[in-house]
Amino acid sequence: MLAEIKKRLLVGISPSKRRIRLGLKSFVLGSLGRNLRLGGRDIVFNNSNNIYIGDYVFIGSGCYFDAISRIAIGNGCMIGPRVFAVSGSHNYDSSDLMAVPYDRRQIDLPIVIEDNVWVAGNVSLAPGAHIGEGSIVGMGCTVAGYIPPHSVVLGKKAEVVKKRSSERYEKLVEEGMVYGKVFAGTGFELVDREELD
Repeated sequence: MLAEIKKRLLVGISPSKRRIRLGLKSFVLGSLGRNLRLGGRDIVFNNSNNIYIGDYVFIGSGCYFDAISRIAIGNGCMIGPRVFAVSGSHNYDSSDLMAVPYDRRQIDLPIVIEDNVWVAGNVSLAPGAHIGEGSIVGMGCTVAGYIPPHSVVLGKKAEVVKKRSSERYEKLVEEGMVYGKVFAGTGFELVDREELD
């Protein structure tokens, strides 16, 4: 009972007020959807008014979001632990550069994560990263550009190694079979790869 009360005091999520409370820190987001789940209290939201989070999203422990420009996370996204996302960048190379290594102007480079994307652990999202709907970003990748919908990307440079079945994806979405909506909090079932078709 005491542990449950402590938990409620340390993590508070209020979609109507767009507010997240993590321990003594409180963040007001640009928008906050329903049923956000957080994997820990060590998540950081800098410039939180530029962060927009959809419905049924999970954000893992140790994530760091710095929204100099907008960061938009779509519905049904799963964000693994220790994801590092910084939108916007310093002006360091314009013809009218006023100082080195950069001047005081920030370049507007938003980060967009479309619906039903899985971003695995230890991924870095560079300013201007855009991940298409239904894509999977493997652990340790650095995303610095556009990833097409239904892509599976791996490696330091986030190269597309596979395309997911668009037909299967669309059917599951149409049926409402989105992980954060259907299986959230139920645990996992361990299977051998050979058992899957």
